[in-house]
Amino acid sequence: MTGVADNLVAGFNDIFRRQSPSRVFMDMGRDLMEGLRIGIEGNLSGPLRQMETLADSLAGPTICGPSCPKCSAIASPRG
Repeated sequence: MTGVADNLVAGFNDIFRRQSPSRVFMDMGRDLMEGLRIGIEGNLSGPLRQMETLADSLAGPTICGPSCPKCSAIASPRG
């Protein structure tokens, strides 16, 4: 485990010798934000689906209106 930590520190020291610390952290921040964006976009459908389900259960058919096929079917059931 100590060898891994030593290698990590050596890697950071090597990077800092080549570039200023502010530039290194700027690059790391950009990569972090890009990674977050990719992660959020890739998993967005799950939370949105849950929010839609919750909204539907709380508001019922009044959330849409007569133009919504789902709501108009509830308002005027076929008989």
